[in-house]
Amino acid sequence: MNNFGWVNMNLIKRVGCIAVIGSSLLICFLGVSMNAEQRRQQKIDYAEITIRNETEKITFLDKQLSKLYKDETEEFLTESIEEVQIKQLESKINQLKTEASDFGLKSEHLPLDISQLSKDKQVLLSKVADIKTKYTIQQQLQEMLVQAPENWDSTSDTVIINENATVENLLKLHNDVVQFNSLWSNSISAFLNEMNVQVKLYNEIEQGIDKMIDGQALTSEATLETFIHHFNLVTQVKNTTLRKGLSERLEQIDQLMNAQIVGEENLLEEPI
Repeated sequence: MNNFGWVNMNLIKRVGCIAVIGSSLLICFLGVSMNAEQRRQQKIDYAEITIRNETEKITFLDKQLSKLYKDETEEFLTESIEEVQIKQLESKINQLKTEASDFGLKSEHLPLDISQLSKDKQVLLSKVADIKTKYTIQQQLQEMLVQAPENWDSTSDTVIINENATVENLLKLHNDVVQFNSLWSNSISAFLNEMNVQVKLYNEIEQGIDKMIDGQALTSEATLETFIHHFNLVTQVKNTTLRKGLSERLEQIDQLMNAQIVGEENLLEEPI
């Protein structure tokens, strides 16, 4: 009996321990489940507040982007635009929470429909991409000009290329611009066409001069007719620095041609 009682007591103790452990595990499980549900509810509450705020942010950001355009047509950029403005707005747009995953939730757990919010964000991203591309192209074009245009929507006589302007650089920009089909692209193409004319003129004169002189000696291409032709072309070069460089080379050719003429005259005057 004593042995039986001792075994019975041990069994009771074991069952009691198992029950206590089981109860503890159940309490922990329920606690974890409750905590998980609380955390999810907190995410849902946060999502609801944030989604309403994001709607207001989108409206605000859209207005800020519109200010970077010259007018309501949203074709030409404002003259005062700066790269830092574009980057700041782009960063704020990318930070907008418009997907369930942004809140650590599944779509079915969202308290509000955010499909329109997501579409609105894409519209903003498209608009900022348009602004950034136009700004980049204008900056690259400006780097090949002596002075930035006062207005990008119309060309003028103030368009003057500098030494950075090349046929290759202009062609690359042209290929980027033709992807647009707008008033802006037409205007930029007009700038590029005018710049291309100036580059080709400069190249024609430079190549012609190269053919007339080799080091310090004239070539057979150095005729009076060819010299006068290129001399007249130089006057059409708008960039004063480039024009001066070409004029100095033509002056060198002129001196050599005069020296050649004097030498020939001296030979004729020598007694036979």
